[in-house]
Amino acid sequence: MAAKQTLIDLAERFGDRFLVGPESSHVLYWGEPEPSPEPHELRIECENGYIVPKCGDRLVAVTSRRKAAAALTALACVQVGARDGETRAAFRVDDFDAVAAIMRPYPKTRLTQKERAARFARRIGRGMVQEHERQLAKFRARRAARLAGEKSR
Repeated sequence: MAAKQTLIDLAERFGDRFLVGPESSHVLYWGEPEPSPEPHELRIECENGYIVPKCGDRLVAVTSRRKAAAALTALACVQVGARDGETRAAFRVDDFDAVAAIMRPYPKTRLTQKERAARFARRIGRGMVQEHERQLAKFRARRAARLAGEKSR
């Protein structure tokens, strides 16, 4: 029996450089992520698609853009396959930099405390924070009512 291979934890390995987050299906309607997504639910968002873990020390770059797909196909370090209009390129984690140059992952935003406070103050001035809080409170109330109704059945 083969030993179970573990997935690469993208947040641990690349989280300090790139924007690593859960798949879109893991985020609830109002943008509340569920607690602690598993490593297989994480992905690196890129301008030309996204990168997800596959198995062991392998990752998969997924894109639906023709130029990016052609560039990935030209790399010797990847195995390319296509499905549902998407090109999937499997590669070793050691070749990440070559694939990242094509996929162009979004960098992690690094703000000082002063910049973060200024950005938040601008959002408050435009009423974005208050509107979001109001909508979030309505959503939570509807969800609590729905869950209470399901429990009473």
